[in-house]
Amino acid sequence: MERLFQHREFLPRDSRLTHIYTGQGGDNIICLILLLAVACYFDYRKAKIPNKLIVAGLFLAAVKAVPEGLSSGAVGVVQELLNTCTRAIVITAILYPLYMLWVLGAGDVKLCCMCAALLEGTDCPKVFLKALLLAAVAGIAKMLFWGNMRERIIYFLAYAADVVRLGRLKPYWTEENSHLKAEASLRMAGPLLAGVLLHICSKT
Repeated sequence: MERLFQHREFLPRDSRLTHIYTGQGGDNIICLILLLAVACYFDYRKAKIPNKLIVAGLFLAAVKAVPEGLSSGAVGVVQELLNTCTRAIVITAILYPLYMLWVLGAGDVKLCCMCAALLEGTDCPKVFLKALLLAAVAGIAKMLFWGNMRERIIYFLAYAADVVRLGRLKPYWTEENSHLKAEASLRMAGPLLAGVLLHICSKT
């Protein structure tokens, strides 16, 4: 992977992408884009993101953290590795309840975990915010396409009423409405890739 990007002349001079690539964490961004592009292929064509892809991304994040912390010695390396692990753990902890409620798939949670590990600390929340907004727009567009927005709103209101009545959370989808789940499924690989690219374009 290092050999692939050791020559930077292929990037346009003075472009935003060039500045991001040559800055701290630039290698991570380039590799993240490639990993998300591969994830999109598997997610949209095969409805499954390979675990090997997630492991490769996490391993790459750990490897890239070592040289970034070397300037501060062994303590800096440990700190960078801890920062990488912390970002991955935090985003997993945030999204895990959505997985338990059957709102997000396990592959989506693991992919977000990989993205958090590869992103810089300041970029991480910005990229995820953009990705979530894009996912929301895509979800609305999908409801309009299928013509089931009214049905989905009624279902959500009924779910919220049940949660209030029971006083606890329950899975958002059940076997009885699996047809709605199939129509409502929204894969996160695309919004994440679009969020990263949008973040690159918005950076000065």
